[in-house]
Amino acid sequence: MSVHRSLIAGLGLLLSLPLGCATEVIPLRPERGSASSLAPLEPLEVIVSLSGASDPLPVQGRRIAYGGLTAAVGQFMEAASRPWADRHRTSRPGGWQMLVEIIRSDAELQAGRLTVELEARVTLRGTVGQIHLGQTHGYCKVAGTLAGDGSPVVYRCLERMSRDLAGWLEGQNP
Repeated sequence: MSVHRSLIAGLGLLLSLPLGCATEVIPLRPERGSASSLAPLEPLEVIVSLSGASDPLPVQGRRIAYGGLTAAVGQFMEAASRPWADRHRTSRPGGWQMLVEIIRSDAELQAGRLTVELEARVTLRGTVGQIHLGQTHGYCKVAGTLAGDGSPVVYRCLERMSRDLAGWLEGQNP
């Protein structure tokens, strides 16, 4: 009986917490310069997954989190990969798959400055036969003042990581 009463008391305590303590989730919507505004890539499929990272991305030091990180990473990677994929469209029948595993994601707010750090493992393979073509790591760490909801800091980090990926792709044999 006392266990039952303890559970009920604990539930009552949780329900009495003010709603202001909940984490606000800020959706990431990187429309500017992203692949969402472009036609789909036929020869290159980008597959993003989490492996040790969080989506939504919580911000230490504040009750906010950035939601849709996985989709935003995919949009930026597709946009960065588009020129390479378009130039090599006829080089590989069946096209390519780019596997992007987000292996670490951190965000912290201190003294009005938001710091975002992301790390990903990127694997490129031929779709037909799943032929391994290359692997690299993507990384970015960007800090900026928390203006508005802070999402521009996240976007700058993603832009940096995807720009590095585009440079890596240029050295790959399609």
